[in-house]
Amino acid sequence: MAASLAWLRERGVPLALVTGKSRPTALMSLKQFGLDGLFEPVETGSPSGVVKAAAIARVVAGWRAARARVIYVGDAHQRHGGGPRGGRAADRRRVGAAASAAELRALAAARAFTDAGDFHAWLAGS
Repeated sequence: MAASLAWLRERGVPLALVTGKSRPTALMSLKQFGLDGLFEPVETGSPSGVVKAAAIARVVAGWRAARARVIYVGDAHQRHGGGPRGGRAADRRRVGAAASAAELRALAAARAFTDAGDFHAWLAGS
């Protein structure tokens, strides 16, 4: 996945991270995986509850992009806060637990990838 993100960044594609994690935890994770500095903005969770849908909407509005031109990437349907419904594709890679392609497609993703290489090949062909 890191190679795909770097490939997008090299082409000037804006990348954001929206997570339910706290800001310190999210930044620590990005640094641990060598992804710090790759995403702008980084939108994080709130002690008041789930804010992912609002955070995604802020990012898309900030980019002045049509939702249909945005690719949402995540590991579980509920974590997108409804984001993929208006987007072009979603990489539904479930981390830790095995998920079949059929299970991923059942989540209503426009595309389901179980392999980062397949995701990158799709990006390169888009």
